[in-house]
Amino acid sequence: MPDVNRWNEKSLSWSPSSHFRFQQLIAMFNAFEIEWNPEAFVNGKFIKYDDPRYASLLDTLHNSMLEMLPVDMRGSINYGHGFGVHSDQLTDCFNILFKYRERVGSILTFSDGVLAASGLYLFAHQKTDELNRIVRENLGIIDDILVAIISPEEKQFAMVQMVNDYGYPDVDLCKIDFEDL
Repeated sequence: MPDVNRWNEKSLSWSPSSHFRFQQLIAMFNAFEIEWNPEAFVNGKFIKYDDPRYASLLDTLHNSMLEMLPVDMRGSINYGHGFGVHSDQLTDCFNILFKYRERVGSILTFSDGVLAASGLYLFAHQKTDELNRIVRENLGIIDDILVAIISPEEKQFAMVQMVNDYGYPDVDLCKIDFEDL
């Protein structure tokens, strides 16, 4: 993860694309009513254990855990031995899944710098790309849980609302990135 302590208007002003991405992140934090503290966010510190908004999510996660067990074991779980789902576990759950997602993200860009290849070099990159397609198709397994923890009430925003209410920069980052080359 980049050094978030250096993320501020001044340090990112040299790069328009970085500056706009920074502003977009701040706007999203505000929209989801999360304090701007990226390091605390990554560690799940924005989660309030006693927030009743998490009750339905905890039930869903509990049911998902039960579905992973063999049917004959589902009725015999002893909740006193740590199997139960508790709100104070959400922070660590988020942290584990977020770190995993970051690592997977870096793996999915493994071949990004390869412009041309042949022979076994091409074969190797085709195989990694083949597996990466499968991984990308299944990222929802992790992403859906992360999203549910960030916004248990499933908030959604129209772009115009993000721009008007939260100062989200509505810019063409691909164009800006290309101009920065």
